[in-house]
This record gives sequence, C-alpha cells and structure tokens, in this order.
Amino acid sequence: MEKENKDERSDSSSKGKVATEGFMGILFAVIALGIMFWVGVRLMEPYPTYKTPEEAVYEAKMELAKAPADESMSEGMKEAGEVGDEKASKDLAGNKKDPICGMNPYNSPTRLEVLYSDGSRTANVSLACFFQFSDQHAEHGIIPTDIKVVTYDTWQSEKPKLIDAKSAVYLVELEALPQGSMPPGVVAFSSEADAKKFQPDLGGRIVGFEEMEKFVRDFLKEQS
Repeated sequence: MEKENKDERSDSSSKGKVATEGFMGILFAVIALGIMFWVGVRLMEPYPTYKTPEEAVYEAKMELAKAPADESMSEGMKEAGEVGDEKASKDLAGNKKDPICGMNPYNSPTRLEVLYSDGSRTANVSLACFFQFSDQHAEHGIIPTDIKVVTYDTWQSEKPKLIDAKSAVYLVELEALPQGSMPPGVVAFSSEADAKKFQPDLGGRIVGFEEMEKFVRDFLKEQS
C-alpha cells in the first residue's frame, strides 16, 4: 500500500511538472507569435504621408546646416565649403548653377556669394552675371545686402578667401579670360599689392569697385 502511494505521488509530481513545462512552452510561443505579429504589422505600415524618405533626408540636411560649424573643421572649409551632399557653410548659397550663365560658380576664379534683402543667397560665376541677376532682383525691390567675392590668388587653395566686394581691388581688361569665369576679364584681390603680383601675367589695370562696375556694365551694354 505504501509503495502504491509513493507511485501515485510520483506520477502526480511528474504530471504536474509536464503540465508546468507545457504551459511555459505555450506561453513563450504566444509571446513569440505576438512579437512576430507586431514586427510584421510595423513593416507593412506605409511611410507617414506627411513626410516621405526624401523629405526626411532633406529636413536632416537642413538641421545640419543650422548647426554650428564643427570646431575641428578647417577655416578654409568653413568659409569656402563645398556643394551638394558635401560639406557646406551656412554662409554659402550652394547653387550648382549660376542663374544667369548656368555654369557652376564653385569652379570659378571670380565667384561671388551674395545675400539679398529678402534673405536669399545666390552664388554667381562672375561680376557680369552678378550685376545682371541683381538688376533683376532690384525690379522687385530686392537688393544685395552683403556681397563677397573670392580672391584670385586664393580661389584654388585649401582656404579660398571671400572678401567684401566693395572694398576689393580688381584687375580689369585682362589679356586672357581666366578659365571657369565669364567675360569680361575681371579678377579680385585683397590689396593693390596682391594685384600687382599678378599683373605681369594677367595684364589689365588696377581699379576699385566703382570703376570695375562701370567697366562691366559698359561691356554688358555693348553685348545687348
């Protein structure tokens, strides 16, 4: 009798153990199925209609552009930057085509970076392109508030220098048009001394902003 009771207790214990293990297995299976179902639903959800992947990338780039420049970035990169998906400064327009001539301003030795009164920025290939574009804006009451021009002696260096166009010194009536620019031949320098260094090779005469503007506008009149 005692042996039978032991056997019954043993069978009962085994059945309880099996029942517990079975319940745990079912529980884990249910949890696993629930997780799989949730993942499947998430994967099948369409991208939110208010923001496409392209818009998300664009917004991320805009936020990056608003962020302060990385202190580890060289001063040349901060000022000159690059275009498109590469490094760019918030002070650069970044347009790959000049709105007048269609050429890439960032390949030009006479590039300008211009801020307008409406808050827009535009990069131009040359002084001639800039004056034509700014005249179009002026018809709508929009004027340039900050005009920067790259100096000819630094434009191909690691640290291209952008200076105030109205305080720059210019060589006009060049003997040869610099590759990547547009006629008429005009290049900018920080000082008269810098301009004189290149005058023997480029030719031309040294002038200030006002005389340079007259020279360029006279050329445009002749072309019209």
